[in-house]
Amino acid sequence: ELLSIYSNLGSLNHDFTNDGGELAADAELLSLGARSRGPAVGLRLLRDTTAQTGRPDRGGVQTFKLLRYYEQEEGLGDFWHLRGSLEQFIGLWNSDQTLALRGVMSWIDPGNDEPVAFTRLLATENPDRLRGYAAGRWRDRGLALASAEYRWPLWAHRHVGGLGLDGLLFADLGQVFPYLDQLGEDLRAGWGGGLRLVGADGSFGASLEVAWSEEGGRFSLQFEQAFQARKGGIFHGREASILH
Repeated sequence: ELLSIYSNLGSLNHDFTNDGGELAADAELLSLGARSRGPAVGLRLLRDTTAQTGRPDRGGVQTFKLLRYYEQEEGLGDFWHLRGSLEQFIGLWNSDQTLALRGVMSWIDPGNDEPVAFTRLLATENPDRLRGYAAGRWRDRGLALASAEYRWPLWAHRHVGGLGLDGLLFADLGQVFPYLDQLGEDLRAGWGGGLRLVGADGSFGASLEVAWSEEGGRFSLQFEQAFQARKGGIFHGREASILH
């Protein structure tokens, strides 16, 4: 798939800091208060062998994206964005129970000394949430994330595989980073469980999750999922899977 989009993002009036009180990315490579606008062109490759979005028990989704963004605001720089993601669904014990695995690696490369707008940096938000932390808790040029979910049926309205609720246990491990040699140095973990609403046609409807991390617990109601995420977010530097 060929990508072409024009976007205009305003500045963020928020204290995006890490635990040490410093910006999550190198101050020389970002601009927190600046507006960012410009076109982006690129290529996305997708392979999707899943049959549905609610209860896939086999198959997977693999994506790769290469994108070039051209900044039109003075004082901000262009950049390349590369992203790869792998998802796999495994049926367990000849039953309706499923193990879902996901890995994501994403990187923004300015290629020069001009700063990248802060709003363009990769963030821990949908579809790349670190559950147990606030959405967008960290933001930087690089992002790595691994997730595992165990799903099983709890209640069916009329028949197995139709409208119903599924149980969910999950764990996330990931980080953002300013340089590739810092990958793996500051990993954060979150874990929890919840309920998934699946429609009569086998499509994902919503999820109610409770998650914990070193920063405490959080409840969330989600109408999109990290696995098989809806298409979108191209110009923010993050990428989602395409649903056919």
